Amino acid sequence: MLFCSPVGHDVPVLMADKVIDGTPCGPYEADLCIKGSCKKIGCDGIIGSSAEEDICGVCNGNGDSCKIVKGDFNHTKGIGYIEAVVIPAGAWRIKVMEDKPLQSFLALKDSSKRSINSDWKIELPGDFELAGTTVRYVRRGLWEKLSAKGPTKSPLHLMVLLFHDQSYGIHYEYTIPLNTSQDRISEKQREPEYLYIWAHSSWQNCTVQCGGGERSTVVSCMRIINNSMEVVSDNYCHSETRPQPKVQRCNTLPCQYRWVTGEWGPCSASCGKGLQQREVSCVYPSVNGSLRHTKDLYCHGGKPVVQQGCEDDACLTTWEASVWSECSSDCSQGVRRRTVLCKNPDGGCDPFSKPSQEEPCEDDSKCYEWKFGDWSK
Repeated sequence: MLFCSPVGHDVPVLMADKVIDGTPCGPYEADLCIKGSCKKIGCDGIIGSSAEEDICGVCNGNGDSCKIVKGDFNHTKGIGYIEAVVIPAGAWRIKVMEDKPLQSFLALKDSSKRSINSDWKIELPGDFELAGTTVRYVRRGLWEKLSAKGPTKSPLHLMVLLFHDQSYGIHYEYTIPLNTSQDRISEKQREPEYLYIWAHSSWQNCTVQCGGGERSTVVSCMRIINNSMEVVSDNYCHSETRPQPKVQRCNTLPCQYRWVTGEWGPCSASCGKGLQQREVSCVYPSVNGSLRHTKDLYCHGGKPVVQQGCEDDACLTTWEASVWSECSSDCSQGVRRRTVLCKNPDGGCDPFSKPSQEEPCEDDSKCYEWKFGDWSK
């Protein structure tokens, strides 16, 4: 009987009760259907032969002509496409599987731009031709697996597409031949294999500061090499596969009205007490970030004062003089003195208006005296 499994479904459909001799028993089996039953075919092509390929794919070999490469890739931060490993040309028996189901996707791309799940386009599970071999992509719920018999004719770039920071891990393994010219070339001497993909490299600023706006991703052409990514000219990527920017809401909190106060103006009096004023406005941020004036009733809380008393300190500084001393002479001219102090604690009294500290005086009180004569008889 011949069964066929539709793409994207695991349930087979009966296509025929009988098949012709030589029909493969399964899509990944070497056994053939002969006279209604599967017959084992050895790697030497003989029906019923027990000859088998070793791990290196050599018929009846001993497994010493190749090596199995195994590795794990773990990642915790970042979004977009992250390169996990480059599987070299000539690899076969390729297996890649996720450690656990996650909201992410495995991606594969060869040097001819054939790919699975690249450029933000997610494929249905199935078989894909990449790097000269058939790659089988399996997805069950959130869990994924990739496998290929090989050998590959060009390098395969294994990537993961992550949508948010998460603890992500995959296991991969493949077989490569030993003693080839490729093995003898050191890693430093190899020409780098460049891979170009579209990626959402960053987020633009929100269109508004409050009240609900939008921000979009910046779609850039990225070059992947040695597990690193760098932005390059868009000319390196295919324009027809460029994804649309992702858009999300941002700054959704409502715009807040608030009071804004200006600087105090000059005092209305140049000497003594006066008044000074300032501008006080109720404002709100507009969509472009600038402040717009509105009615005072929209602002919460009491309105800050717009007027206050003031004094010009320059004219309030006065000299203070003590009382005059006694005249220095009690008969004829002399000098009397007094103490004069500036009462401004910071200094700054006008020296031209300073009262005098001494002045001439005249005291005749001791210049004259009564003289008494003798009494008359």
